[in-house]
Amino acid sequence: TTRDRALLATGAAALWALHPIQTQAVTYIVQRMTVLCGLFSLLAMWRYVRGVRTGERRDFLWSAAFYALALMSKESAAALPVVGLLYEWIVADPSREIGARRRRRIALAIAMIPPIILAGTYAALSDQHFALGTLPGRDYTLFERILSAPRVYFKGMAMLLWPSGQALDHAMVVSRGLFTPWTTFVGWLAMGALIFVTIFTRREHRRSAWALLSFLVLQLPENSFLNLELFFEHRLYLPSALLLPLVPIGLARIVASKNELRAPVTAAILALLALSAGLTVRRNLMWSDPVALMQSNLQVTPGNARAHYNLGQTLARAGDDEGALRAYKEAEARGYDEATFALATTLHRMGQIPAAKAAYQRALKQHPRPAEVWVNLGLLYKQEGDLGQADRAYEWALEFEPKNTDALLNLGNLRLKQGRPEEAETVFTGIIAEHPEMAQAHFNRMLARIAQNKKEEAREDYHAALARGFEQARTYAGYFGEQ
Repeated sequence: TTRDRALLATGAAALWALHPIQTQAVTYIVQRMTVLCGLFSLLAMWRYVRGVRTGERRDFLWSAAFYALALMSKESAAALPVVGLLYEWIVADPSREIGARRRRRIALAIAMIPPIILAGTYAALSDQHFALGTLPGRDYTLFERILSAPRVYFKGMAMLLWPSGQALDHAMVVSRGLFTPWTTFVGWLAMGALIFVTIFTRREHRRSAWALLSFLVLQLPENSFLNLELFFEHRLYLPSALLLPLVPIGLARIVASKNELRAPVTAAILALLALSAGLTVRRNLMWSDPVALMQSNLQVTPGNARAHYNLGQTLARAGDDEGALRAYKEAEARGYDEATFALATTLHRMGQIPAAKAAYQRALKQHPRPAEVWVNLGLLYKQEGDLGQADRAYEWALEFEPKNTDALLNLGNLRLKQGRPEEAETVFTGIIAEHPEMAQAHFNRMLARIAQNKKEEAREDYHAALARGFEQARTYAGYFGEQ
């Protein structure tokens, strides 16, 4: 009946909305793009299906508009036209309005062109997101990423069916070969069997087949050629809206065949919704405590070097330097390159200078941004009174990044301390040329000009620093006779 269908749809929507797997997409503010893409994608699919049923042109126009908004929210919406083609192939009545079906298919094919052009243009211009060999910033190749895809799919399905072991960063092991790990081969066999059975039985289970294949298609961009981590829970946000409803639909079919099971099945669905809501509340409470969130990540993935590093960062922000040190040391021992620099800065902040210096030296060999290491090493040398070594450290930083603002500011301050105000003024002038709104640079150049008795030029920097909110400059009001 219509009432039963409405209740079934409500139950399916509630299961999707209350499922704890959605926590990362909804609570993690950076993933608002995922939520927006999900909203506009669902609206686009709804208006498209409605248009197929009614034949109203405005439904297709709305669908196109929502598709454009989804695509502007996140690139994974590029898979929506394929979802539409699957609907035409599996669900739409093949005997109805053959000409209209042909036009819709052509329109869907045309809708695939803009994202293909954008992807091609981006691939040609960017060296960060596409590569045929080793992917930029990763330790695996494009082939290895694609080889890992079935394992990623099945991990997502497993977490939807049984959401235990949730984590911010799962750090999945990449598939290096068909049998490395052995689950790669099993995954490809299982994925092939799943797709084959779904296609083979599509006429008997049209909507379920469409939902399952669409679930796979919607994840395809992020599970194949894009330069991304293998798995994150937020990627299941939109695809799960198609897979999770299969649970109440399956239970409803059981009820349809055996009416006496209606009450227990209804109770089971309500219990499932209550359990999902409880797990979601618990997961969100975990997210409200950054330290607890990072610690829970390590309970799920104890060998995750990046998770140890993230725990260290979180503890450092919370003021627990001792805890941060332990986490950084664990991350460094597990080969996470950035942990050594974080360890060095923490030791430096705690006043453990010899240990900090040794850690900085190790970081120089592995940190992806050595200029940052040289700047901090320069500060350490300056703190020790070794101005010559500090000078060389800042110069080395500028060898790697000629416009590194921190290196330039510190170099200028050092030259001023060394009694070389002319050189300091030159350095600060260069910074201001690049960053005219930097109040600190104006103030520092003011000091360099005062040291050279350039009072009127220093006055200009004095007013520039004040205009940019640098209140410390007011301590020189008497010097300029402006009290």
